[in-house]
Amino acid sequence: HYGYVLHDPLIDGWLQSVGHRLAAASDKPQHPFTFFMLKDRQFNAFATLGGYIGTNAGLVLAADREDEVAGVLSHEISHVTQQHVLRGVERAQRDQLPILLAMLGAIVAAQTAGGNSSGEATQAAIMSAMGLAQQRQINYTRSNEHEADRIGIQTLARAGYDPQAMSEFFTIMQARSRVNAAGAYDIPDYLMTHPVTTTRISEAKERADRIAGASAGFLAGPIAT
Repeated sequence: HYGYVLHDPLIDGWLQSVGHRLAAASDKPQHPFTFFMLKDRQFNAFATLGGYIGTNAGLVLAADREDEVAGVLSHEISHVTQQHVLRGVERAQRDQLPILLAMLGAIVAAQTAGGNSSGEATQAAIMSAMGLAQQRQINYTRSNEHEADRIGIQTLARAGYDPQAMSEFFTIMQARSRVNAAGAYDIPDYLMTHPVTTTRISEAKERADRIAGASAGFLAGPIAT
């Protein structure tokens, strides 16, 4: 409706091909997925309710090869198959009322105390509640990211893509994050919700090596005597 989606038959066909190839190799191949590309040149991708997975054109342009884009898509697919999005919405709804009640209680206490500092205390109560909600969401997201990496790289390999591509793209993301930080540019949304660390890159490389080693052992088979 707002014209954000990129409508190009060739690009859409390619994205659907890569996406559904990965979805078929996921833990829930029967789950419906819809893949679409946005015109935005910012570095971003996301998964949302109903199996909708969006990818910005900027993320695809930042990749060196298709396997790296597939690594991002397999990660987002894992968010859906592991119900991270659904659980995140449910958790936010559960947290909303207790945090709101705590904030209101703090505001009432601040107003009852009176004095010149009551206004500042009220503002502090509101900011504390917002900070608590954000921190709980961040903590939950980090555990989701770890699981999506682990499941996603398995999906990537099962679909016939290079599992090393995930760590390669993490490296690209890390470099972009450093450039943006050095130049005081805005950090892309994807790098804020998907923080890249040296540990995360090394873990992805280790998983890819294990997958490659297991595949090599399977292909070699038993030694004839």
